[in-house]
Amino acid sequence: MTSPFGPLVLIANPRAGRGKVDAALPQVERVLRDEGLDYRIVRTTHPGHATEAARDALRNGERYLVAAGGDGTVHEVVNGMIQNGRPLAPDAVLGVVAAGSGCDFVRTFALPGDADGHAFAWRAFNVVVANGRFYGAGMQISPKSDPGDGLLDVLVMTGPKSDAFATLPKVYRGTHLPHRNIAELRAGVIRLDSGRPFPVEADGEILGTTPVSFGIIPGVIRLKV
Repeated sequence: MTSPFGPLVLIANPRAGRGKVDAALPQVERVLRDEGLDYRIVRTTHPGHATEAARDALRNGERYLVAAGGDGTVHEVVNGMIQNGRPLAPDAVLGVVAAGSGCDFVRTFALPGDADGHAFAWRAFNVVVANGRFYGAGMQISPKSDPGDGLLDVLVMTGPKSDAFATLPKVYRGTHLPHRNIAELRAGVIRLDSGRPFPVEADGEILGTTPVSFGIIPGVIRLKV
């Protein structure tokens, strides 16, 4: 049986979550077989492999990609679905199986945090790329962010370093805002510069160093929820 999105391509990082994804794959396959779905699995073997696999699948005419792993795996699959700021295949759909040690992406979109088959249901909606609630290790750093509003949310702490320690417990609950020493900014494009180069990280991946610009690609990915 084929899903409404076509045959499913499961792109899995077996090493994610210290091997938790590899251990979860048999259960995922059982769900796929029980649902009678057409599928194939790509087990990634090196950095950037998930991006290559996603791109190859879309060029092969496949349209339903499911990332199994943590935020790094999702990061790579999404990058494979986009080329030159545009979707490689506008009708493609992304699903996520959160089987890694950390997948803050699923918290942003309130997706199920397990591998019991929720990623294989049939509802999808459009999302922007480069937005979200900026969760990290369970922290709700930017609780007011809307993943679909087409804007980037930036928080700048302007107070003393002691503020960071006092505020940290509230960050886990998302109750640290508003704060007298935290500036809340929103924009469609953001440029960061510094006196000397600083590393830039996203989803656990080092992207490069400053100076750097961030922007929004609206409605570029359809996410299965």
